[in-house]
Amino acid sequence: MSDISTFKFSCSYCDEIHRGVPNLGSNAPNYYYSIPDEEIKKRTFLTSDTCVIKMYEYYVYGKK
Repeated sequence: MSDISTFKFSCSYCDEIHRGVPNLGSNAPNYYYSIPDEEIKKRTFLTSDTCVIKMYEYYVYGKK
């Protein structure tokens, strides 16, 4: 079994080589991205930890 820290990848954001598994998370739930841009501010509240959509859908960002 290989050590996960030996995994490396080229970052498309900064063009550097990084070691370890990349974070594949998202800043908001998928549903958030389907809301039209002109309605985002009216229908959502987004922080780094939570997302509220239409005042009845609540999401909490989970991180290891």
